[in-house]
Amino acid sequence: AISFFNMYDLLKQLLLQKALQEHAVIFILDAFDAFVTGAKQLLVYNLLDWMQSKDVRVALVGISCNFNVLAQFEKRVKSRFSNIQVVVPRPPLKHILQATTTMIENVVNWPAHVPAPPDAFHEHWDTSLHRLLFDQTNWWWQYLYDLGKPTDVFVQLLHVAMTHLTPSAPCLTTREITLVLGMIGLERRHVAPYSFEMIFHECQAFYRQHALQYPKRRELLDALSNLLATHVVHPATTKQQHQPEYCLVRLVLRPTDILDAIRRKLVPVTTVVDQWATNTLQ
Repeated sequence: AISFFNMYDLLKQLLLQKALQEHAVIFILDAFDAFVTGAKQLLVYNLLDWMQSKDVRVALVGISCNFNVLAQFEKRVKSRFSNIQVVVPRPPLKHILQATTTMIENVVNWPAHVPAPPDAFHEHWDTSLHRLLFDQTNWWWQYLYDLGKPTDVFVQLLHVAMTHLTPSAPCLTTREITLVLGMIGLERRHVAPYSFEMIFHECQAFYRQHALQYPKRRELLDALSNLLATHVVHPATTKQQHQPEYCLVRLVLRPTDILDAIRRKLVPVTTVVDQWATNTLQ
C-alpha cells in the first residue's frame, strides 16, 4: 500500500508535469465511499484545492452507490464540490437475471480426465436454470433484489447461496431450521433483534418440551454462522462484537414465508420440528 505522503507527492508531480504539457487530468474514484476516512478525505481535499489553480486543469469524479455520500465529508471538503450529480438507476431485476443466466448457462469446462456428460445433461441444466430464475420463484428474487441495494449486494447474496448448496445438503439443516424457528418465536413476542443466547434459550425450551437431547452450543453457534454466511439472517448493528454469541441479528426472510415453505413440505424437517412450525408458530 502507498502511504499518504507518497501518494501526495506522486499526484503533485503528476499534476505539475501535466500542467507544463498543458494537459487536462481527470481523477475517477470508483470507490468514493472509501474516501470518507481521515487521511483519504485529506487527499481528496488536496485534490480539490489544486483544482483552484489556473495552471492545472483537473476534474474529479466520484462514483458511489450511496446517494448521500457527500454528507459524510467534512464541511471544507463538501464546499469544494459542485452540485452536479449524475444518478444512474438500478437495472431492472429481469436484466440482472438474464445476465446471470448468460454467465452460467452451459459454460462448464470439464477437466480432461473427466468424461463430459451427454447433451441431455446440458439441456436439463439450462431448463432447470431458466425455471429457477424466471418461472417458479420470480417474486422471491424480486423481494431479495429490493432488500439489498446496491445491485452488487444481490449478486453477492446469489453467489454465497449457490456456493453453499451441495447435492448432500440442498437446503438448511435441521439445526439451522430450529434456530430460525426460535427467532420466529421471539418475533411473535415482539422481541427483536436477538442474540444467540436468546435464540439458544428459545430452542432449549423446545427440546425440553419434547424430551429431546440438546445439541451442543458449539454446533448451534456454527449453525448460526452458516445462517449469517448464507444471508438468512444478518447483523442488526454494524458494531463489531468479539463474542459472536452476543451479536444481535435479525431475520432477512419473512417469518410467514419460512413457515409457509415448511407447511408445503418445501423444506425437509423432522416431524417434531414440523409440528413446532405448523402448530405453535402459525
